[in-house]
Amino acid sequence: MFHGSSLRRTWQITAAGQKKKVLLAASLCTQAHLYVWDEPLNFIDVISRMQVEDLLLACRPTLLFVEHDARFCDEIATRRIRIQRNDSKQDALRSCAEGVRFPL
Repeated sequence: MFHGSSLRRTWQITAAGQKKKVLLAASLCTQAHLYVWDEPLNFIDVISRMQVEDLLLACRPTLLFVEHDARFCDEIATRRIRIQRNDSKQDALRSCAEGVRFPL
């Protein structure tokens, strides 16, 4: 949520989370067949994350996104592609275990 004082700030001094919210909103206001987002939840507070999630569940746009928040992925993604290094022993995307794997 933006407060009145936030609307009078210049873009350069606007907080990263607020910038991210503006960019996500601008993206969704532009009609497209496919939206590509790279870590859309970075710098966004918990309440705004829930609002983004609710909006995406209601609108159901076609998204290709990279996100490390497993809960968000579980709620939003309908299909997953997991990319993992051959030498990696750490499973960073545990919730994506059923996804397709492409070794690097």
